[in-house]
Amino acid sequence: MKQKLCALLFLLSVFSSSFAQFSISWQNCFGGSHQDIPYDIIEYQGNYLIIGYTDSYDGDISYNHGEQDVWVVEVDSAGNMIREKTFGGSLGDGGVRILKDNKGDLYLLGDAWSSDGDISYDPYPESGDFWTVKIDGSWDIIWDKILGGTWLDRVQTGTMTHDGNVIVQGHTGSPDGDVSVYYGEYDIWQTKLSNNGDLLWDFTLGSLGFDYGHSLLQTSDNGFLVGGYARVEDGGGNIECVPHSWYGEAILAKLDSNASIEWQHCYGGSGDEQVNFILEVTDGYILAASTMSNDGDLAGAGYHGGLDVWIIKIDFFGNILWSKCYGGSEHDNPKKMFPSADGGFLIFANTQSNDGDVNGNHQEGKDDIWVVKISEYGTLEWQQCFGGIGDERIWHAVLKINEHKYIIAAETDNGPSFDVDCSPVWWGEPKYWVLELTDSMVGIDETRNIDDATISVFPNPSNQFITIQSPLLKTDAIIRIHNTLGQCMKEIQVVQNHEGLSIDISHFPPGYYSISLNCKGNFVRTGLIVR
Repeated sequence: MKQKLCALLFLLSVFSSSFAQFSISWQNCFGGSHQDIPYDIIEYQGNYLIIGYTDSYDGDISYNHGEQDVWVVEVDSAGNMIREKTFGGSLGDGGVRILKDNKGDLYLLGDAWSSDGDISYDPYPESGDFWTVKIDGSWDIIWDKILGGTWLDRVQTGTMTHDGNVIVQGHTGSPDGDVSVYYGEYDIWQTKLSNNGDLLWDFTLGSLGFDYGHSLLQTSDNGFLVGGYARVEDGGGNIECVPHSWYGEAILAKLDSNASIEWQHCYGGSGDEQVNFILEVTDGYILAASTMSNDGDLAGAGYHGGLDVWIIKIDFFGNILWSKCYGGSEHDNPKKMFPSADGGFLIFANTQSNDGDVNGNHQEGKDDIWVVKISEYGTLEWQQCFGGIGDERIWHAVLKINEHKYIIAAETDNGPSFDVDCSPVWWGEPKYWVLELTDSMVGIDETRNIDDATISVFPNPSNQFITIQSPLLKTDAIIRIHNTLGQCMKEIQVVQNHEGLSIDISHFPPGYYSISLNCKGNFVRTGLIVR
């Protein structure tokens, strides 16, 4: 009886991060009669702000300046539209990132082909350039800035810096203008703007080939990690790695706070790779990349065919600690990644597969949103697909509210089917699809009413004895250890232990375990690896 009760308590509360089941709490669709694609989402004063672009001039779009505009939408906590506004000129303009500072002002990062409308000054007319717009809480423009040259310059990402300024990153094909160094074809180009819109510095990472910047992270030492795609060609540039093939490499460069290169690495095999997202963890970095290789750095990583999700764990100097592939035989592409409370990671990707690691794609050959949970060491724990009979895909617009709730702004191009249960004015072209995912397996919070309610386990991994320490051990408590099947392997009654509790796990089979500590209805939990 005790074993059954123990397993039930485990299923309700302990394992919600390691084994979750997301469901859609609410959803809504927004758009007009043409393309409307969301790229980014942030939380703002209890609501959500979504940025993307629109080709529409009707439906939910109140005004369009010309061919294509930046479109910003605000929705409340239930997904209802509060307001929307377009920014742009008479040509093609789009938004890819929205950032907020500590004063409540917002930064819209995107591209502009226009030289009129909301573009106050364009020194490079008739070319696509970086366009940064700072707006206040009423969405009135404070300033805007065009950066680039006389050729094509495209924004891919950006971030607020620790000193209150803005980094905008993408690629440049311009050998002139604001681009201080240009190597050839397209180069990764990064600019730093002050909060007043002044250009503080720019940085180029490139070769004679095609190089694109897709990911960016300001690190804890105030430097930067720049990630992307590099088709390295000999004879020029500052990309120093030796490519695995003529195809594109996943490039990663570590910069200091002044954009000087500290180190760089190329990762890949005989196919194309690129870095889409970067996380810093306590002992290095986690890269979410895409790959089309099964050799080189991918040897033994478990490539499935087509385009795979490739997760790479590296140390603080870029050396690979481990890497694994996830996906099926078609295209599977990671877009965003979050750390989980149990030490693992939650990956948000797009998938066209319905084999291999992918189960539940609603229309094979069409994109579904693919949510993948992996452990700290890359073991796939669970996965889910969300979508309909058309293409449903994400770019960067995934927002973590807490361990059990995420807000997504995706695109959908078809009418109500399967998970898609909202109807904008027109179908056939992509629309904003905004939805809330919640973990339906969670009935109570993981940590309740306890200040500093942390738990630590060491050594971890282990195969002999472990020590558990937590403030909850200062009073009577119960410790339970479960395996991945939900079986309670050990239950211990603790009476006011102040120093930490030693537990013999030498009889545990190798694998992943969850440790929960319960004190008068309040509990914390963590993971354990037994080797």
